[in-house]
Amino acid sequence: ELEANKGWSILTFLRMGNIYNELDSSEKARDFLRQAMVYYDTSAKWENKTFIYIGYSDSYRLEGEYDSAMHYALIAKDLGVKSEIGFERMDGNLALANVHNSMLNNDSAVYYAKLVLSFADSNGYYSKVKEAAQILYDTYERNEENDNAYYYLKKLTEARDTLENEERVKDVTRLSMQFQFDKERQA
Repeated sequence: ELEANKGWSILTFLRMGNIYNELDSSEKARDFLRQAMVYYDTSAKWENKTFIYIGYSDSYRLEGEYDSAMHYALIAKDLGVKSEIGFERMDGNLALANVHNSMLNNDSAVYYAKLVLSFADSNGYYSKVKEAAQILYDTYERNEENDNAYYYLKKLTEARDTLENEERVKDVTRLSMQFQFDKERQA
């Protein structure tokens, strides 16, 4: 299968794995993640397997196979800790927060989600703020801690609004550039 997709990059395999995870097709997701791992093992261009292991963790978590999900999340976290890239460290912690949240391990879910939220909030990673706030909201709502649940619902909403506004600005900019281009071409 790798030969059939020879022109694909490791990031393409990762994206396909993530897409299939979102579509609840964990087995197909793991096929693409295995191809990403093969690509990684045969290429010195990509330095960290963190995101592959996060994909594996997500695919097992979505199937309710929490032992396997935790195994891969811990590997991702360990690789992220060794990495000098804060984003990878944050994603490893987010994988652990997701697994703990799915397993209803509330204290651990809160711990890892707060680590992610702190880093993401201070560095402007609004998609990660949104994910961490969602975990915190879910956990506090489940525990009927309404003040905390409300606080993280507000954080979640703010992050979602910021992301949507950024997309709108991109759309307006794209349309404006297209208008200018079309105008110059007609002149």
